Amino acid sequence: MTIDTKKATTIDEQIALLKSRGMVIDDVKKAKENLFDIGYFRLGFYWFPFEATYPRKNNRTHQSLRGQISIGQSNSIISTSI
Repeated sequence: MTIDTKKATTIDEQIALLKSRGMVIDDVKKAKENLFDIGYFRLGFYWFPFEATYPRKNNRTHQSLRGQISIGQSNSIISTSI
């Protein structure tokens, strides 16, 4: 039996991935704090409605709507500019 394992990513790698998917990171220090405290996958529940493929649950691209969501602002975890 083969077990499919994925290598853990660092907080910096997670931030780079989010930026590559169109997420705006206004405050990198705060974003790192949020990702460390809350976690990448748990935060995903908050930004899911702002993905370009929302509400599709299968075959998602995880691309953010440009300019619609940011993480790491000093007074909030996730903010929107809709």
